[in-house]
Amino acid sequence: MPVVEKILEKYLNMKTKKYLTENAIIPDFQHGFQEKKSTSTLLEEFSELINGALDNQKYVVVILADLTAAFDGIEHEILLKKFKEIGISHPIFTDYFRNRKQLTKIGKTKSNEENIEYGLIQGGINSPTWYNVYTYDTKYLNIRSHLKMFADDSCLISIHKDPNIAVQKVQTDLMTLQKYFYNNSIFFNSKKTEVLLLGPNRAAPVEVNQIYSHTRTCLENNQHGNCNCPPLEYTNEARYLGVIIDKKFKMKEHVLQLTKNINRDQRNRGGS
Repeated sequence: MPVVEKILEKYLNMKTKKYLTENAIIPDFQHGFQEKKSTSTLLEEFSELINGALDNQKYVVVILADLTAAFDGIEHEILLKKFKEIGISHPIFTDYFRNRKQLTKIGKTKSNEENIEYGLIQGGINSPTWYNVYTYDTKYLNIRSHLKMFADDSCLISIHKDPNIAVQKVQTDLMTLQKYFYNNSIFFNSKKTEVLLLGPNRAAPVEVNQIYSHTRTCLENNQHGNCNCPPLEYTNEARYLGVIIDKKFKMKEHVLQLTKNINRDQRNRGGS
């Protein structure tokens, strides 16, 4: 972007974030691009929640949702509508997307210019903050599990002494969240979404019900329970915000990976 536009964007972003903070617009469970919040604060809450449940001999079901190119699919009209909902209606927000084009440059070769009809601006200073505005109303969803978000990284955490009740709760919440994503043109990728079942340390393996990822048509027509939608696969290990999580929540694989990386870096520095 031109330097002048970057300066304008920075000022606009500063004012927008100030307004969002003063009016508590963005939900507390959103840790992305928020003052005094980060992946560290989210992982800390995530760990305390799960460790507390396991210490109390409860089961935990975690769904790590995969949203494909969430920033790129945002509809401008929906975003502008949400700005108005939170009390921001300055013309500059409408003008920001009008007649905006982009191109790709590799070396001295440039592509043709194309109109930007969807998505936030790549490299735009405002883009992360505006994604938070786009999804601010997730705080009004009727979700009984714990929802945690870092920008478009979303996870659901359901806790109960009976693992199947934990599954039932998170299934209902997943359907609610999927409806929200579909209605806001955010693509939920069920093939890359992972599910973990964590249990008390000495608990015997248990059989639990499947969790299903329903299609838009199924959700709209209330066909769930009598449909052919695919179940999500349970996994013994998953990666969340750079941390490797195992089904016993011991982080052994993550510590092992960190140790390998440290040893490799030390060898590389010694070799140089």
